[in-house]
Amino acid sequence: MSISTKTKTTVAAITLLIAFGCQSISDKNQNGIEDLTVYVNPFIGTHKEGHTFPGACLPFGMVQLSPDNGYKGVKAYNYAEESILGFSHTHLSGTGPYTLTNYNNFLVMPTVGELKVFPGVKKDPDRLARQNAEEILDNLSVAEQQEIEQMSSQEREQKYNALFQNEKQKVLDELEKQGYDIFKKIKGYESDYRHDEEEASPGYYAVNLKDYNIKAELTATKRAGFHRYTFPETGQGHIIIDVTHSITPGRDASVEILNETQMEGYVTGDMEGNYTRPLTCYFFAEFNKPFTSFGTWSEENIYHNLNEISGDKGVGAFVNYSTTQNEQVLLKVGISFVSIEGAKKNLEAEIPHWSFDQVREEANDTWNKKLHKIEVQGGTEDQKTSLYTSVYHALMFPRTFSDADGKYYSHFDNSVHKMEGGDYYVDFSLWDTYRAEHPLLAYLEPEKQNEMIRTLLEMYDQGGRLPLYVSYKNYYMKVMIGDHATSVITDSYMKGIRDYDVEKAYEAMRKNATEPGEKESSRTGLEYYVNLGYTPVDRVRESVSVTMEYAYDDWCLAEMAKALGKTGDVQLFSERARSYENLYDKSTGFMRPKKVDGSWLVMCTEAPEIIRTRENQYYSCFDPLWVGVSPSRYYTESNAWQYLWHVPHDVQGLINLMGGEENFVNKLDTLFTMTPDETGPEYAPLYSKIGQYVHGNEPGHHVAYLYNYAGEPWKTQKWVHQIMKQKYLAAPDGLCGNDDMGQMSAWYIFSAMGFYPVAPGQNVFAMGTPLFEELTLDLGEFYNGNKFTVKARNVSDENFYIQSATLNGESYNNAWISHEDIVQGGTLVFEMGPQPNKKWGSSLAEKPPSMSEK
Repeated sequence: MSISTKTKTTVAAITLLIAFGCQSISDKNQNGIEDLTVYVNPFIGTHKEGHTFPGACLPFGMVQLSPDNGYKGVKAYNYAEESILGFSHTHLSGTGPYTLTNYNNFLVMPTVGELKVFPGVKKDPDRLARQNAEEILDNLSVAEQQEIEQMSSQEREQKYNALFQNEKQKVLDELEKQGYDIFKKIKGYESDYRHDEEEASPGYYAVNLKDYNIKAELTATKRAGFHRYTFPETGQGHIIIDVTHSITPGRDASVEILNETQMEGYVTGDMEGNYTRPLTCYFFAEFNKPFTSFGTWSEENIYHNLNEISGDKGVGAFVNYSTTQNEQVLLKVGISFVSIEGAKKNLEAEIPHWSFDQVREEANDTWNKKLHKIEVQGGTEDQKTSLYTSVYHALMFPRTFSDADGKYYSHFDNSVHKMEGGDYYVDFSLWDTYRAEHPLLAYLEPEKQNEMIRTLLEMYDQGGRLPLYVSYKNYYMKVMIGDHATSVITDSYMKGIRDYDVEKAYEAMRKNATEPGEKESSRTGLEYYVNLGYTPVDRVRESVSVTMEYAYDDWCLAEMAKALGKTGDVQLFSERARSYENLYDKSTGFMRPKKVDGSWLVMCTEAPEIIRTRENQYYSCFDPLWVGVSPSRYYTESNAWQYLWHVPHDVQGLINLMGGEENFVNKLDTLFTMTPDETGPEYAPLYSKIGQYVHGNEPGHHVAYLYNYAGEPWKTQKWVHQIMKQKYLAAPDGLCGNDDMGQMSAWYIFSAMGFYPVAPGQNVFAMGTPLFEELTLDLGEFYNGNKFTVKARNVSDENFYIQSATLNGESYNNAWISHEDIVQGGTLVFEMGPQPNKKWGSSLAEKPPSMSEK
């Protein structure tokens, strides 16, 4: 049974299928507005490294109702998997398979036939063996870690395979003792499915569950999910609500069936069973059809007619139906992070009726309006799909955390608060998103960006600090590095987004930058950074990257101080913004790890060992191509080649350190053309690389734009064109790295426009190469209804070099454009050609500004 109307799943291209012929890609919606949602392929990034999800959601929604197919944590769906466990109500987008979350809450699965209350993947020998092997590897001694890291890739693979096979045999032996036939695939309530019977579009997901011949359809509002299940004729129909989500036991859960159409419950605890940061999610569910019978379960013990159960070993409920052929059962689920009553009120406020199609249509219209903030002419169908899917991904997060009545639960002071005049948000992946995602929101959603800054200040009021780099689940989480709420606030302020207590914002940023505090909520190694001018490798994890990112954040703070007339702080933080200089080693030409005594880490002559001190562990020597693994590495997810360029606020200062533009350009050329190989354990996959440039990871996202600062913008045009062409595909494996809450997508959107924010906090964008014949950015009411249009005459896959440009009819030769030029509205016109114009944008006066002068 084919159910597709806009299936978007092929690897080579998007195939649009409908039941009775082909649908035009230029369809209008019922309001006569072009339906740009047909260019959104939610499956992009669901295969390999993107880690996105294909399910239904609204912009910045609390709910992301999406299929889970066996991957733990945020990687709940992977395009390569062959079965679906069910449909859960909360997800993250593109944060990687090992992000600890409290999400994937309240899994729902319709089934037919024998009632089963556990997923087969829970007992899958390969999964259990991998899990056991990972646990063994996580607990290796330092000597054992060193032994593995010094092996060749082939030797490491052989060792891992031997460990896996050994653990798998143990698992098989145990399953056989439990009475399972180990020669057959162990099946639970999951179902096989096929991609040609799967469909996704903004606000809608559908799939045929082959094992049960059930058509499952999903749509969503901001805080509620809506399910529609079309059953076959059966006297054994079931809908299972796995409250614990049983592939991750250890979560405290409870469920109560209230009557023949309603149930409620909650779950507390991380997806990984980690209670160090517990979060409770509540639900209220309502069915359109009374069920004939019901029950609950704990682990694999089924209790018919028992309406209430709780525990942490795997808890859920089921309801039973007799259905006629093609009979539809509807289920509405409201969620809340405050209370069951909040979940019920959210559902009542957002879906007070039973029209699934109305909710689906409203979701599509909401997304279509958002997508129309960027309109294009020209380009291929795949380029439009990559663009609008990027806009879709960029507008998913941060997550609305407050209920419809404004209430939210704060883990900073363990109290319920009420947000006035907007929503409260969580899931700020700031180490990723300060680079381009938040600068993009400043144009596409300035009012929402303002609400997000108000949220950050609420966190400051309740917890005493701004979050540093991530705030998943409304906690301080020390996962990455930097102090990037400072960047987001400064950049927004510079763009005129200021409807919050600006003095409080400055106070909060300054406190983060100057006052040591508790480990989870304060800058790592702050005292070393202030006293030494750098963070030492023998005291601070990922010390080189930490120093460089603090220097950038301090520059942001200096810019904010300048805008507010705080002269003393301007000098203080401007001096600290040069801290990166203290780690530049002229003898090697890299930012090099330095010890607390001021000596450089010695150069490697063989594979490094791991040295432990009271405060840190680190690799014993310096190899520019070595990435290594945390917590021993001295660069964050990178090597010396990749982090050398992280001086976005002072590119001219870096050029000066490196001995001038010629040396700078030569080294940058080498980065893109040298071997992609790393020494030591491989970190970045080959398909994410161009030479040692890694587009699949955020530290490199600005690097291709740096040629503008050295008088050779044509090389930026060359590499940006290649990155857009090779690293973004209109296919499930179309992202070369984690989308990271929209950052990878935001890079593409800015680059397609023809410019990029190298240094957020500075109202300057470095020029790249425009992708479309015409792109118009609708700046909305916040920017007085203005529109900014970029035209690229003669642009094509061969004609990507800028020959000349005009801005509002006047000749324009700068290799950058200002925020003021954009928001005033107007037209930037490029003449494009197949050969570079090496003079355009190359003079000193035409280069983007930096903190330092030449």
